[in-house]
Amino acid sequence: RQHMKIGIRLSTRRRHPSQSIAMISCKLVLLAGVLASWRHPSISTCAFAPSFRKMSGPERSCSLKNHREKTHRQQLSCSTTVKDYDIIIVGGGSAGLTAAKFAKTFQKSVAIIESSKLGGDCTWTGCVPSKTLLAEAKHIWNWKKINEKYGVDIVDSSLNEKIINDVKKQIDENREQIYKADDSPEVLKSLGIDTISGKAFLLDKRKVEVSLNDSGEKCELNAKFGILLATGATPKNLAKKIHGIDSVPYWTYENVWDRFFDASKEKRENRRVIVVGGGPIGVELSQALFRLGSSVTIVARSPRLLPMAEEEASLELQLALEEEGLNILCGNSVVSVCQIESTGGKKSISVTLDSNEVIQGDHILVATGRAPNTRNMGLEAIGVQIDSKSG
Repeated sequence: RQHMKIGIRLSTRRRHPSQSIAMISCKLVLLAGVLASWRHPSISTCAFAPSFRKMSGPERSCSLKNHREKTHRQQLSCSTTVKDYDIIIVGGGSAGLTAAKFAKTFQKSVAIIESSKLGGDCTWTGCVPSKTLLAEAKHIWNWKKINEKYGVDIVDSSLNEKIINDVKKQIDENREQIYKADDSPEVLKSLGIDTISGKAFLLDKRKVEVSLNDSGEKCELNAKFGILLATGATPKNLAKKIHGIDSVPYWTYENVWDRFFDASKEKRENRRVIVVGGGPIGVELSQALFRLGSSVTIVARSPRLLPMAEEEASLELQLALEEEGLNILCGNSVVSVCQIESTGGKKSISVTLDSNEVIQGDHILVATGRAPNTRNMGLEAIGVQIDSKSG
């Protein structure tokens, strides 16, 4: 129970798999530093860590509070060109934030370098918005089924418009709440963690150069124990696999939150969405969008949905989705995509499959996997080999 309480104090969100990996990575960085201090007496060891582990829950909380007050640090200013830390973390997403907070419990100086917005995928485009969307879509779907059961007609465009707006509002509120409570620079500052907004480039295994976002100036950071990379991933580029995909305004898990909800009222009615990909992202977004009133077709290259899951569970899920009304085409690959203009000037998207079947929709959502953000960071120059296929 005490461990659980400490976990809640350090992070208000449920632990993501990447958070556990980050904590293990951070432990390895700290261990490497301790081993280095044994071999080089001039490097001081951390006497705080052993005593901290022996503390009870309330004592540990009090120690953390006092420690935060003592190690209150200012955000890096442009005038500071070189700064030293115990640990530098590149990436301010779920993994990076967890690692930084974990390192601070051992009285280590920590800096997070983030080129975009703190919180990463989990807060802005992944866990928080997607699970909010699924929950809201489920409530709406159950409400619709109850009304149908008792013969209540709910076909009302103004009501559907209000539903879509309310769902978007709930998503935005949840994201902002998580960000302000757990991810913002102000919260990290109160924990004694520096946040640096800029692009990181590795000079060696313990040194990084940062191009600051606000001024374009460059500064140099040194890490005593090491640098932890937690740069996340982005949707795979399918330009080489799907002809014409870059010629259409396709959706991904990153932009669907704006493009689906911010469409004009006329474009929200009876939307046909083609989802490319039968993995977790494609499947959960497909069901949610369908329950919010869109017709959805899933095109999956694998012979069944969620090919990495147990076959029996996967087949049961596919059957349940088909019973709800989703159209699922497994064992098919998208060959080409193009935009066509139909009668009345309305534009639609035409998708050709490897079976030569052609399907049409108003929008296409690509959910065929992600690629790690490892490019243009200087990894090759310091001897890190990058897989040519996976990145």
